[in-house]
Amino acid sequence: MLVAVGGPHTLLQLGRTPYASKNPQFSAFTMAWFMTFRLATFATAILFSFLVMALSAALIALTAPVYYQFSGFSLFTSLFTMLILIPMFVVDVLRKQTFVSYVITEVVASSVLWIFWLSSAAYAASFFPEGSNCDFGFDDRFSAECHEIQAITAFGFLTWLPLMAYTGVLLWYTVRAHMAGHKVWTTSARDGVIFLSSAKSAEEPASHALDAFAKDVETPPQQIPVGL
Repeated sequence: MLVAVGGPHTLLQLGRTPYASKNPQFSAFTMAWFMTFRLATFATAILFSFLVMALSAALIALTAPVYYQFSGFSLFTSLFTMLILIPMFVVDVLRKQTFVSYVITEVVASSVLWIFWLSSAAYAASFFPEGSNCDFGFDDRFSAECHEIQAITAFGFLTWLPLMAYTGVLLWYTVRAHMAGHKVWTTSARDGVIFLSSAKSAEEPASHALDAFAKDVETPPQQIPVGL
């Protein structure tokens, strides 16, 4: 009786390798929800930036020839956000391997933006007396100013929260992949390199099994006599 050694056993080991079956699905799921979160964060920041820009410009026009200092700061923050996020997102979709789409660029830009938005919202909130009612004890002009200050403050905090959360998640994945030995800082988040967070230990068993299986296919099985 002859027993074939090599091919069937290697194929069986490859089928039992957990990394070959589980890691691809996990990476795809992680990348899918992260890219959805990224798109939602950028879209929210751009939309709220447009609203804050309109509200700040209206407040400046309402109080002309003087204006509140926070309204100028909020106007600058909203314009700066759109100037940064719109080109960064468009370039990342249309072109690859540009410094605008690098992970390090997103980390720095997002960090600067959420700091600006937190400062802007806190500055606007400081001009609004605690517990005051915009519809009580004011004429139409001051009531309009009060409502606009409330809206600028609210949209400021609502823009700060997702930007800070996205920055933290992006930085966590990037540092984790960097600690695993992957070059991630000059890649795009859309490339998926930052999601190789299981390090090479999660990829090497599957790759070794594939290499062993390829060698078995090229090399004919050895025939060992078992007995007569």
